Amino acid sequence: MLLPYLPFYHHHLLPSIQVSNEKRNKKDGKPYILDCKVGPTFTDARNQGFTLAVESTYASKEDMDYYDNECEAHAALKAVVKTKVTGPAMVLFFENGLPDAM
Repeated sequence: MLLPYLPFYHHHLLPSIQVSNEKRNKKDGKPYILDCKVGPTFTDARNQGFTLAVESTYASKEDMDYYDNECEAHAALKAVVKTKVTGPAMVLFFENGLPDAM
């Protein structure tokens, strides 16, 4: 997920993302987020105005759908982020198309 311009320094969102990922990352007693990376984008034309990037990895599409639609922590995170961004987030879903050996 790429978040559009944030009118404050990025680290203010990181505690919310960390709580969402670490303390409430359970579905049927098991973690459903396998990995989560968060960081500011580099300042150049390629960021297209987005200043913070989040990459979350799930074991399955069903786990991603659960996080996106049913996870209470994600709903709370979206409520916080929604008040801090100045435009829509860019959200991309994809599966790795490269062989595992790469």
